[in-house]
Amino acid sequence: MSIPPGYLDIARELRAQIASEILKPGEAIPSTAELAQRWGVSASVVKSAVRELKSEGLLIGRQGKGVYVAPGAAEGAGESDQLSLVRELLERIEDLEERVRALEEG
Repeated sequence: MSIPPGYLDIARELRAQIASEILKPGEAIPSTAELAQRWGVSASVVKSAVRELKSEGLLIGRQGKGVYVAPGAAEGAGESDQLSLVRELLERIEDLEERVRALEEG
């Protein structure tokens, strides 16, 4: 059984699609429901990934219209990928630290 991807994994995949212009500037990304089904995760995991990319300026939301790739996002996607990797490593370190504490208390 495989572990479903986390929001940072999904953000990294979407970022790669933006960088390679599979998802082009001005184009709507698939709906939350579609992405959740594609990756076998909950909608909240997808929303966290989208929120991450919005905070990086790669995606923009349009009220009632969906989420779109921001103009010029392809250029910024490669730079943001390194930041995302650092965040992911920090998140995983925190998770491991929590597990070690639980084992020590255990």
